[in-house]
Amino acid sequence: MTVHFFEARVGVGSCYTSGVGWSVCIVRSPLLQEKSAVLQAELQPLMELARHNRIHQNGEEYVKTRYKLYVTYLLNISFYMALKMKKIPVHNHPVVKRLAEYRTVRAVDLKMVNAC
Repeated sequence: MTVHFFEARVGVGSCYTSGVGWSVCIVRSPLLQEKSAVLQAELQPLMELARHNRIHQNGEEYVKTRYKLYVTYLLNISFYMALKMKKIPVHNHPVVKRLAEYRTVRAVDLKMVNAC
């Protein structure tokens, strides 16, 4: 996986030329908007059910783990975007490795969900 994938998916390219602040770009990022929507629409209600013990314990652990993964992913994407906006090289930065690892975990998660 290359860094260019993240640049296109995250939407930092237009921020270079427009001169807007990096915090504005982070808020406008299609990827962050998409993942935030999933977090709020799908995982937040499940977390509420888990808090009220309305999900089996195994399901509760799965929901909590998935929620933490999403939040961590959003933080890593935000950090990646901040690095890009400050024009700090990211080729060998650990955040790129983390983002690639997340994609692997996501693929496994999708297989588990489809198997159920």
